[in-house]
Amino acid sequence: MKPKLYRVDWIDAFSDGGWKKISDLPKHMEPITIQTVGWLIHEDKDYYTYAQNLSNNDKYSDTMSIPKKWIKKRTRL
Repeated sequence: MKPKLYRVDWIDAFSDGGWKKISDLPKHMEPITIQTVGWLIHEDKDYYTYAQNLSNNDKYSDTMSIPKKWIKKRTRL
């Protein structure tokens, strides 16, 4: 049975890489909303796991587990 496809809007941490003087560092960075589309391949009480790619021979790649409490909205496609 083929997993169901979802669009997931979720909150992720914002980071700013690179070396900077402390005076040049941002004082506050807001988390950002990410939109991910993938096939739901696993769910437990805390996480959803999605695969972003599906091949013609039913193999999946690029899996990602997103904590349920980070998710703002899920839409079945």
